[in-house]
Amino acid sequence: MTKLQDMEELLEKISNKEVVDYMREASMCYSTGAYRGCVVLSYIALFDDMRAKLSQFSKINSAAKLIWQEVEKRAGNQEVFESYMADKLQSEGFLTTAEHKQLGIIRDIRNRAAHPSGIKIKAEEARYIYCVVIDDFLSQSLLKTTHAVDALISRLEKSNFFPTTNIDEISDIAKQESLDIHPSAYPYLFTKLIDFLKGTDEQKNKNAERMVVGLARLNTPVIRDLIRSSIVVKQSHDEEFGSLIGRVIASDALVLSGLNADAIIRVRALLEASLNNVKSRPLTRLSHPAKQLAAMIVALGEVTLLNDYPSLTSAVIKMFPYSSEILRKLDDSPKVFQQFVKFWKNSSSSTTFETANGFADALAEIDDYCTLLSGEDALHLIAGVVEAAEWGARRSKSLRTSKFKDAPNIRKLAIDYIGKNQKSADEIIESHLSNTTASAFLQDQLTES
Repeated sequence: MTKLQDMEELLEKISNKEVVDYMREASMCYSTGAYRGCVVLSYIALFDDMRAKLSQFSKINSAAKLIWQEVEKRAGNQEVFESYMADKLQSEGFLTTAEHKQLGIIRDIRNRAAHPSGIKIKAEEARYIYCVVIDDFLSQSLLKTTHAVDALISRLEKSNFFPTTNIDEISDIAKQESLDIHPSAYPYLFTKLIDFLKGTDEQKNKNAERMVVGLARLNTPVIRDLIRSSIVVKQSHDEEFGSLIGRVIASDALVLSGLNADAIIRVRALLEASLNNVKSRPLTRLSHPAKQLAAMIVALGEVTLLNDYPSLTSAVIKMFPYSSEILRKLDDSPKVFQQFVKFWKNSSSSTTFETANGFADALAEIDDYCTLLSGEDALHLIAGVVEAAEWGARRSKSLRTSKFKDAPNIRKLAIDYIGKNQKSADEIIESHLSNTTASAFLQDQLTES
């Protein structure tokens, strides 16, 4: 049996402190044997609290807003609104079937208590109403859709919530943790996550970032829209969000689709600013610009990429001209690929040994992504390596000595081009090596003895 002391202690569980007085008075009624008063006051507290929570929820949910507007209209006209509110909340999924049934039981007992029906309310019934009202309703922070969010947010404070830095595992955790969250509560979730992101608690901040990135990686349209509106658009003015926005883009670059001009300018500035000290970041990390640009190429297409982010594209290519992360995504982006080719041509024949040797080292990998490379481009690259070898670049010399066997596809393109385009091939060779013809170049540099 619930004791009076236990009933008093239940008051500490009530989240809405404005209704505590109602329930304290209900407890006092019970203690004096006024069981009708205990039931009626508990009922009033319950629906006043639910109405207040509906008011708050209406600010982030359109369906809740319609219910709230009708409830307020009925309340203003002094009409009964409780049954309507309970029924509509249940039909929209904001209350469970069990909770709705519980409300019906409470309402029936309250009706018997409030009207002179000749039926007396027993102590057991009053205790039941009092305890259920607090345990099942007043102790909850909002309506059903946010219960799972509140539970998630409380766990998000723990140091072992994300016991990994692996993005696939982070995404798996984020997916599992969000299974019980109703889509209508996602705005509430992101409001809470942004609170953590703007706070000073390092653990909360780190876990909130991982949660956002993990959710982004799920590529769910409703989540993508929220990340776009609540983070990419609304927070892009804040450089503190630059790293997070970059990692979100690497996870789901479609968050950039449909942005207004002002948001594009801000995001572009954030991404370009993040290029500072970038070489210390492992390529496997979502914070790496190569990963971000590769994702943008696939999601946006090269027309949008070069229209909205031209300077960023050029800067990333200059910093990572041999990135397989980007190169393998360029089959449908010939203009972006040509920016790489332009850089390679300059590097292949560079008089700076570090640059020329760097290209020579990368040629074998470039060979794997040469489907968009023309024969003319291939000949320029090989002739450039030979030119650098003449300057004394050590690794360029090694490539020349091997007859470019480590780049068989590029080598074949160059040979075929010389065979079909003798005049222009002569001009290309002349631009790199004076007093040498294409035929002589073919014999000396590309034909195995």
